[in-house]
Amino acid sequence: ITNEAMNGKMDLSEALQRRLDVMNPTVEKLVAYAKSNPAALRLVPGIRELIHELKARNIEVFLISGGFRELILPIADALQVPRTNIFA
Repeated sequence: ITNEAMNGKMDLSEALQRRLDVMNPTVEKLVAYAKSNPAALRLVPGIRELIHELKARNIEVFLISGGFRELILPIADALQVPRTNIFA
């Protein structure tokens, strides 16, 4: 799928749809994955400190992702980013 998309043989929406067809994600699968892979273990080193510093400077923090919202929510909670500031 990746090679075909990279070589211009299919557009992004078709590539995404084909990947989703292979993965067959469900909310239950995503929630189960998030529970078995705690957010604290998926954070990049230094991100807590960065978020803390931004908030200390009154800079609003947003999480923007092309991924699944169910996987981003635990990250937002771990970083104390309001769920209203998530775009996924």
